Amino acid sequence: MQSNYSISYFLLILFTGTSSYFTIWNFVDHTRVGAFPEEDYIRLAYIIGGNFMTRLMFMQHFKSVLKYSDHFFRLHLITDENHRSDIHELMTSWNISNCEWFFHNLTEFEKRVAWIPNSHYSKYYGLSKLLIPEIIGNDIGKIMFMDVDIIFQTNIFDLWKQFRNFNNSQVFGMVENLSDWYLNKDGKKSVWPALGRGFNTGIIMFDLDKLRKNGWASKWRVVANKYLRIHGKTAMSDQDIFNAYIHDYPTEIIQIPCAYNYQLGALTKSKELCPETPLALHFNSQNKTVGKNYAFFDKIRKAFDEMDGSDLKRRRRSFKGNNQKDICHEYLPLDNFRIIPNAIGRMTKPAELCMVTQFSKDRLNHFLESANAWRHPISTAVYGKDKDLLDIAKAVTELNRTDITIHLVFEEPTESWMLDSLYPINFLRNVAIEHANCKYILMTDVDFVVLGDYGTIIDQTGNLKQKEVLVIPALEMTYPQLRLNLSNFLSRKDLVIEHLLNKTIQTFRETIWPSSHVPTNISKWIKSNRTYMVNYEKNYEPYFVIKKEECPFYDQRFGGFGWNKVTHVMQLKMMNYKFLVSPTSFMIHQNHNASKSLKRWRRDPHYQKCLHTLKNKFMKKTASRLGIKLR
Repeated sequence: MQSNYSISYFLLILFTGTSSYFTIWNFVDHTRVGAFPEEDYIRLAYIIGGNFMTRLMFMQHFKSVLKYSDHFFRLHLITDENHRSDIHELMTSWNISNCEWFFHNLTEFEKRVAWIPNSHYSKYYGLSKLLIPEIIGNDIGKIMFMDVDIIFQTNIFDLWKQFRNFNNSQVFGMVENLSDWYLNKDGKKSVWPALGRGFNTGIIMFDLDKLRKNGWASKWRVVANKYLRIHGKTAMSDQDIFNAYIHDYPTEIIQIPCAYNYQLGALTKSKELCPETPLALHFNSQNKTVGKNYAFFDKIRKAFDEMDGSDLKRRRRSFKGNNQKDICHEYLPLDNFRIIPNAIGRMTKPAELCMVTQFSKDRLNHFLESANAWRHPISTAVYGKDKDLLDIAKAVTELNRTDITIHLVFEEPTESWMLDSLYPINFLRNVAIEHANCKYILMTDVDFVVLGDYGTIIDQTGNLKQKEVLVIPALEMTYPQLRLNLSNFLSRKDLVIEHLLNKTIQTFRETIWPSSHVPTNISKWIKSNRTYMVNYEKNYEPYFVIKKEECPFYDQRFGGFGWNKVTHVMQLKMMNYKFLVSPTSFMIHQNHNASKSLKRWRRDPHYQKCLHTLKNKFMKKTASRLGIKLR
């Protein structure tokens, strides 16, 4: 019966067009628990846009919702074009079992509030709350709007049940504003009218059926125009207009217990005005509050930052996609994860060339060193647990760079110690490639610092013909204990040549794995002042620049250490790519301890055998797909 209902509802939306412009469904069986039809599920609305932090805050908020409730959720995600794809990927990859969601295009509604003068930092995103009854389809009767800076400490269903208390005239449910702002003791012109202290719009319970019947769409605009003539603009964005409306129509509001919106803004008096135990914490201020109780509540918020979101999906991760009968299955990494693309930064305009890389927390310092040398666009995937990734996000944000985009890939808990320790390097590379808004991409690893003249790299890249890549020579210190100040090199090829001749620098892995980079031919590089071609040799794995639209994705079955780059370069060779070497650029390896995967490779012959087998399978399958015969 449940599945028939879901299918019918889906067909209704498909053919009547009553839903939003883009819809994603996750169907699950659900047992009815409520006293009314609307209580079969909890319907929530969010406006997500503006600063990249809103995406991280949304995930933090929804973790708190999921922790205390196993009810079924229907989310209405109101986003602009830039955020929709990122949130879509987060929700799809999170794969929450008791949730389905819908997207609504905020861009289509922006003009409906753009006419309102507004000095609040939320800009038109906040004002868009006024449009929720217009944005949400007419087939939906009740919904709760939530700001993403709210953390729940209770089952949200208890708040949803407040709809039972609405009388025939009440269309909104809100918590009183826990500050003196609307009392306007100083007689400021900027303060709009309100009923008493007014109401806070961080959480709004909407009875949409009554709002539509009462003519909300025209009435709020009349109220806004009326008070804009007096006050000139809104200081508190949508909250001013909601409160002015409630001031003029006081019978349409029901006051919700203050515990459900315990406000922690700079001007609030929550401890004084709300003696109840807080059930939903609202961090409604751009600035940190210095109140005595703020530090205590901030620890609760940070605990949700660090909480593993995968544990809230109601099911444990297994070896999905791996054949348990294959003796090598335990050496294959997972190939799907919870992801937030563009979690930090976004390249709104395509760049000519950007660095593409990936790393985890143990390589953060290497990334910072690399980013300090490469002062140009970077697209990087970052892998780790929730706490690790938020620490990384904070460190990268402090770089104050607008040309770095970070894509968060969250580590998944599994039942296998082997899977837990396999770094999904090729999955991460593919994420960074996919979300790089660049014409050309420089594929590198984070433990390299790319140096040389950026302008000439751009020129050389622009001269690449179809099926050509530009190799950047990879170098290393001859002795691991040797420490050189890489900032001294920058564009100094002459200084590099001096160290090469003195044998303090050499080709990367020249002594332990010469086939990997020796074909780049450093002897020729020393003498060259123009690009030169080198022949592909077995197990060659250079770092290179390639046109993004031509770059094949990496095979995600290769994780940790072993053949992950070799197979990709091998594929380029099978596709008849030519390898040109930049004579003006180079990269130098930053020394570090051996990874867990490398240590396992060295001591586990079964691991080596399995990856050799996988490599051979890759070669045969790729050759077959390209219609070529292997020698």
